[in-house]
Amino acid sequence: HNALLLACERARQWVGATLLLERMRQSGVRRNSESFAIAMRALSRSGKWRRALELFADMPSMGIAYDEKTFAAAMSACQQGNRQTMQWVREKMEDEGRESGRNADNDDELRR
Repeated sequence: HNALLLACERARQWVGATLLLERMRQSGVRRNSESFAIAMRALSRSGKWRRALELFADMPSMGIAYDEKTFAAAMSACQQGNRQTMQWVREKMEDEGRESGRNADNDDELRR
């Protein structure tokens, strides 16, 4: 299923990616952090960064743990967002005990 999600991502088919993710849930197919990261990237690359962040925020309630790929996908979505959204993801990373990857480039991005 992740291969199909990847195909949706590459084709910038965010609707297909989100429908597949939902059908996986309905069918009892195990979704993992990779599934969510791919769907988030498909959304973000299609300009649906807010929806990508909503998906990220919903992961814990679905029993899916954050990992480096999902944090990276969320930060990528934030590049289309604003300072508040990027700060929100950083706080989630810190809550999980992970490095935020803060550096001069990220700080420059926040100032825009």
